[in-house]
Formats: sequence, structure tokens, C-alpha cells
Amino acid sequence: MSSQPDLKQLILLNAFIGGYMGKSFAVSMDREEKGIHHMTYYRGDVLELNENDFTDEDPQFTNESWQKFIEDLHQIDILKWKANYENHTIIDGTQWNLELLFEDGSKIKKRGINSFPRTFSKFSKIIENLTGKEFV
Repeated sequence: MSSQPDLKQLILLNAFIGGYMGKSFAVSMDREEKGIHHMTYYRGDVLELNENDFTDEDPQFTNESWQKFIEDLHQIDILKWKANYENHTIIDGTQWNLELLFEDGSKIKKRGINSFPRTFSKFSKIIENLTGKEFV
């Protein structure tokens, strides 16, 4: 039985939410680069795009804001989310996915189709507070 990673060892977070109808959002946060990429799409077309490499124009965070971010993720029990949330009764709804990468190279992936963990709206607010951009 493997132990659950420690959120304090998180080095990269990638998240996406959206669907075919309306806006979609992707975010990547890298602890080592202290950078945040945020992309906005509309029906598959990119509305706002940051390059692959973090630049001085990308939002940045401090060690303190990263620690607050980790505390917030712990508060919503993100590691206890199920791997999959699905509701196939809705067509063309909302999809989301989340990938967490840790110092030891381990990854945790979570995803959903028209179904969300109980604390997902709090997760969206945490992302919005750190990035300063929409993530719903």
C-alpha cells in the first residue's frame, strides 16, 4: 500500500475546465519557476495565451503565496478527491482535469465530466485568487 504524497512536496499543478460551448480555462503553476500560465479558450479557439516558457510578463507568486496555496489545497482535501467524477446524462457539458506532480516524480490525476467533487467551487476560487484570472 503506497502512502499519499505530501502537498508540501507539490512542484507543479496543471488544471483545465471547460467544454465545447462557451469558455474553457487552463492553468499551470510551477513552484520552481514561481510562474503561472493561464489560457482562455472559446469553443476551442485560444483567446488568451501565454508561451510555453514562463516569462517576466506571466503572473508570479512568492514563497509565501505558494505556501498559502498549499494550505488552501489541504483545506479542501484535494488529495481525497476521487480519480473520476462522471455524469453522462448531460450532453456537451463541462469537463475538467487536474494533474499534480510531486518532488519524488509521483503524479496524481483527477478528472470529471459534468460532475465535480464537493469542494470544486472552492478549488476554482483558490486558483482565481492566486492567478487573478477566471477559472470556472
